[in-house]
Amino acid sequence: SADTILESVAELDDDLRKIAQGRSGRIRLTANCYTCYHWLPEVLPAFRERHPGVEVTLVPDASPRSLEALAAGEVDLVLTYQVTDEDLATFSCTPLFSDEQVLVVAPGHPLASRPWVEAKDFEGETLLVHYDRPDDSLLHRAVLDPAGVRPAQVKEIRLTEGILALVAAGAGIAALTRWTAAPDI
Repeated sequence: SADTILESVAELDDDLRKIAQGRSGRIRLTANCYTCYHWLPEVLPAFRERHPGVEVTLVPDASPRSLEALAAGEVDLVLTYQVTDEDLATFSCTPLFSDEQVLVVAPGHPLASRPWVEAKDFEGETLLVHYDRPDDSLLHRAVLDPAGVRPAQVKEIRLTEGILALVAAGAGIAALTRWTAAPDI
């Protein structure tokens, strides 16, 4: 068993060396949000120019379980907006940017004129989210749960475009990153 593992590690080391030298290879990339590839068109052409032998492949099916996919060797790189202390001990993590969250509501919504909101403002609201498991939601873990707040209803809508369309129709509110919401506001 050890010989097999050592052989695999040697192959991985050789592959990473080739990738680092720009000779050949493949990088399988996922993000833990289906819609956070907006930066790719800006960086991919320059990357391809510097590393013409390296293929970048997107693995969107791994998005809901991105770090588990990384640990299992199904992907090579994960863009994530949240890491735990356990993740920091397990993976090499590099902060890239901070991502401001904004509340998105229909123009006539009572919260639309507010300069900011608090956790209590989510009470009685229909909250539209990408995943309806609170463990997967930074909003729930960092804002709503500590305040003991529960929206009236939480609806899972996996597509950001769907969330924005439903918000515009007055069917709920959403907390999204500013860059996600900006083109539609």
